[in-house]
Amino acid sequence: MSIANRQEKVFNLRHGLEAYIESIVPHVDSSQNTMLHLAAKLSPPSQLARISGAALQMQRELQWYKEVESIMNPAFKNRINDNNQTARELFTYDHKGLLLEGEQWMKGSATSCTVVGALIITIMFTAAFTVPGGNVQETGYPVFKDEKSFTVFIVADAISLFSSSTSVLMFLGILTSRYAEEDFLKSLPTKLIFGLSTLFLSIAAMMVTFCAALIIMLNGKLEIVIPIVLLASIPVTFFMLLQFPLLVEIFVSTYGPGMFNKKMKHYHCKNINFTLISAITQTFSAAWSSSRERSISGPVSCDHTIFSDSYPPTVYTDSNMTTNNRQQQQRFPGHEERFVEAESSQGSGAVSDEMNGPLLTLYKYAHNGDWDAIKNYLSRYPNAKKARIKPYGGTVLHVAAFSGNLKVVEELVKLMSVEELEMQDNQGNTGLSSAAFVGIRKMAECFVSKNRNLVTFVNAQKRIPLVQACISNCKDMALYLYSVTPFEFLCQDNGHHGSYFLQCAIGAQMLDIVFDFLHRFPCVATKTDDVLKSNALIRLSTSPQIFPSICSQPIVASNDTVRIYVPAQSLRESKNIVLQGIKQIYEKEDPHIFG
Repeated sequence: MSIANRQEKVFNLRHGLEAYIESIVPHVDSSQNTMLHLAAKLSPPSQLARISGAALQMQRELQWYKEVESIMNPAFKNRINDNNQTARELFTYDHKGLLLEGEQWMKGSATSCTVVGALIITIMFTAAFTVPGGNVQETGYPVFKDEKSFTVFIVADAISLFSSSTSVLMFLGILTSRYAEEDFLKSLPTKLIFGLSTLFLSIAAMMVTFCAALIIMLNGKLEIVIPIVLLASIPVTFFMLLQFPLLVEIFVSTYGPGMFNKKMKHYHCKNINFTLISAITQTFSAAWSSSRERSISGPVSCDHTIFSDSYPPTVYTDSNMTTNNRQQQQRFPGHEERFVEAESSQGSGAVSDEMNGPLLTLYKYAHNGDWDAIKNYLSRYPNAKKARIKPYGGTVLHVAAFSGNLKVVEELVKLMSVEELEMQDNQGNTGLSSAAFVGIRKMAECFVSKNRNLVTFVNAQKRIPLVQACISNCKDMALYLYSVTPFEFLCQDNGHHGSYFLQCAIGAQMLDIVFDFLHRFPCVATKTDDVLKSNALIRLSTSPQIFPSICSQPIVASNDTVRIYVPAQSLRESKNIVLQGIKQIYEKEDPHIFG
């Protein structure tokens, strides 16, 4: 909310929490918008009205975007929302109008100031050769060359000429700029600052030149000189009153301390309210699990050679397919030890540093990717690597995986046993599930190389890592997990996992994976999953966006027809479901190319 409404004071509070909450809270809303997407949207009019000029408004929007981008998990910066837009694409789309207004504002200001600067150049150049009093005919030197006022005249004339020339060059640079979004952040404001500053200096020096010439010509008649000097100061005063506040505002906005207070005192970890963190985690987890599945368009590569049997076979048994939190707690009855006894007293409101310090510090280092610090702590507290973080329930491995820190994950996987890798947080996610959400393939390969059974673990939302990768639109991750997830597991339990995976892959437009699996197991096309209560055939038939016009974007050659073969018996058993899918085709407003 602070980002969407551009409340920088509220936003600054997040620096006090040292980003502890960020790694355990999903960074997307129901429309798959990350914090960066919210920063990419146009500010409310009430906030823009506080800033002078469209160019400075555009600069402030860019500053908000860059600041939020700097604290974002790198894995989330290029996420796509439900409108198929990355945060950068959304920023460009929402700020088209403001960008045009900023360009017009800059060009208008630069044009006006260029005209003024050119006039001053002409006047000062002429004044340099028509000195007051003229020249001595015999020598050609000025008559008053030995007067102090004449020295002031010449110096002020030169300063005015050079500064006005610099000003004109700066404003010409503004007029010839490409006016890209990034130019409004530093380049254009800097040119405007130099242009206005040198123009102000040239006007002031021109007035000094004029006054010095009067003093020379009137030969020290102060009763006349003083009133004229006072009158000459009026234009300079007016210019200062009109332009100097804008100049100061531009300078402060560009090179000042800024609106983001990064030096705010951080709250010590012992003062963090874990009840509040738990509530935030549960709230966002519920919002994430209840949000509709994504429907993302994009280019599709139908290269089925990537699904070769190059991976060693997986030994599959029913006993290791799912593991709930209770089983995990029974498997590690004493692993938490004193690290998880860090509960704040209601009376004191503080957490014991002796109990809570090592684990929370380890948590912080995992979030920041500081492996050397983690290694030092684990040498002192070896059991900390498998200790749960209350009330989140995850381990340091979960934090490192969700934060996208590959090196930390690789080192932790080496240290942890096969059983420890199977530990789940309160949402039923293993470290591999977190890696699937982030989308770093090498991280997933690290997990699977040590424990291949991790691909079959189901979380509280009934999602396996493959489904999580599809929902997160991480295609490279989905391709890898598809190649290592046992097909028999996807087909068991009445095909729930296979059907759920297919529908999520269809929503993410991963059609190469979809049709490869349907070619191997066509009967899963009509299996109903336990979450969406639908099947892949219905999802395909009601998704016209995956069947673009052949005229505008051919994706299937005339001889390469894609078919789903459904056995007759399966068709009879699923008759109502199939008919329901056909009915939804007719009810769909967008017509299908393939009827």
